[in-house]
Amino acid sequence: MNTKKYLLSLSIAISSLCVNHTIASAAYLNSSYTKADLNKDIANKTFIEEFRASSFIGDDGDVSYELEIKNIIQPRNQPISSKTEQFNWKNGEKIDFSLSFDGKNLTYTVGGVTLQKFNVLESDLDINGMVLSATSTSTSAVDLALTNIQIEGDVEYSDLFGKNGDTNLLKITGIDQTFTLTGTQIFSWQGQRPVNFDLAYDIRVGTFSDPIAQAITDDVEIPEPTSISFFSLTVLGIAASRRRSKNS
Repeated sequence: MNTKKYLLSLSIAISSLCVNHTIASAAYLNSSYTKADLNKDIANKTFIEEFRASSFIGDDGDVSYELEIKNIIQPRNQPISSKTEQFNWKNGEKIDFSLSFDGKNLTYTVGGVTLQKFNVLESDLDINGMVLSATSTSTSAVDLALTNIQIEGDVEYSDLFGKNGDTNLLKITGIDQTFTLTGTQIFSWQGQRPVNFDLAYDIRVGTFSDPIAQAITDDVEIPEPTSISFFSLTVLGIAASRRRSKNS
């Protein structure tokens, strides 16, 4: 049996978080947020997912798609809509990506391939956060890394790792409806090429109603910790501004 070792690395920069030219005071990053926490938030409706952008290792641009964006909640209760594209991942290659929402359109660009979908009324939305998840379904040795997260280029959060089929999450609250998220992702492996969901990440964008998110929405000042803690909620200042088959 071949031993496979995969690495997923994403460098994330969050920039240009703004709405109607107002200034957002802080972004809140929680690296101890878990899949169980996410499932609980969804069940309790303390997180309502609006959009999702995903990248999968896929099947090297063959039948399955590698990139997808979904509109989870559509205006006037229309069915979920999605758009997909092919992408040919290369081992260890650094790929730039961006995800932006301007209050009307969602645009996801990966390595020069752009998916743009949806025509959403800003009044139908109350976006204030997102969850980034890095996932492997492989039972072989698997490493995933979420690294070098930067807020406006001057505050860094780094090194979120998981192994052997884990899903690792990063919760971000404090965005205000319109946003641009940018970064770099790397799919790396040793031995046989992974396929389908062996390496994948999702960006879930939506509305949190937990106390921290509500405090941000209500413009309540939350004290900033003196240092960044790997396993704690972190307050960072910012400036304005899935083997899926084809749809059957």
